[in-house]
Amino acid sequence: MTSTARSRPAASSSRQVARPSNLPTYQPLTHKLNPGAEHALRNLPTTHSLNELKRRLQTAVTHLTEVTGDLNDQYQIRKAGHEKQKARQAARTKELGDSSQGGDITLDDEADRRMEDTWQEVDDWTGKMERGTRNVIDIQARVEDGETALRELNANISQQGRGTATQSTLGASQHRPRQQQQQQRRAPNGAADNNHDYDGDSSNENEEEEGAHTGPSPLTTFKTALAASSATYTSLSLQDRYASHNDYIG
Repeated sequence: MTSTARSRPAASSSRQVARPSNLPTYQPLTHKLNPGAEHALRNLPTTHSLNELKRRLQTAVTHLTEVTGDLNDQYQIRKAGHEKQKARQAARTKELGDSSQGGDITLDDEADRRMEDTWQEVDDWTGKMERGTRNVIDIQARVEDGETALRELNANISQQGRGTATQSTLGASQHRPRQQQQQQRRAPNGAADNNHDYDGDSSNENEEEEGAHTGPSPLTTFKTALAASSATYTSLSLQDRYASHNDYIG
C-alpha cells in the first residue's frame, strides 16, 4: 500500500507537465470534402449557433443607448432647474435693487460653472457610449457577414459537387495515355502480365484523381466572401451604417 500511495503523486505530476501542442501549419485541401465534412459545414450554424452572441450584442446596444438617453435626460432636467433658479434669483435681485459690481463672483456665477463642468462630463460620456454603440453595431454587421459567407461557401460546395464528376473523368482520360506510355517504357517487350497489373493500378490512380480538389479551398472561399461583405459594409456612409439602426441614438 505504501508503494501504491507513493506512485500516485508521480502520475499526477506527469499530467500537470503535459502541455497542449501547437496547431500544425494549415495545408490547403488536395481532395474534395467528403459527404461527412460537407454535412458538418451545412450544420455549422446549428452545431455552433451564434444566437447567444447576437442576443448579447443586441442587449449591449440596447443598454448603451438607454443609458446614453437617461444621462442626457437627467442633464436636461438639472439644466432646467438651474435656469429656473437663475430666473428666481434675478427676479429677487431686481426687486431689492441689488446690483452686483463687476469683478465680484456671485452665486449665479458659481452655479453656471458647475453646470458647465457637468455638461462637459455628460458630453464626454455621451461620446464614449456613442463610440461603444457604433463598435457593437459594427460587430453585429461582422457576425451577419460571417453567416452570409458561410451560406455562400455551402452553396459553392454544392455547385462543385454537381460539376466535379464530369471534370474529374475528363482529367483522368487525359492522363491515362501518358501513364500507359510510361509503363510500356519501363516494362520489357511482351510482358503482358506486368501490363495487366499496371492497368489495375491505373484504375486506382484514376479514382484518386476523381477525388482531387479543384478550385479555391473552402477556407479561401469563406475568406473571400467575408472580405467582400466587409468591404461593402465599410464603404457605407455613417448615416447608412448607424442612423438606420433601430436602437441607435446618434
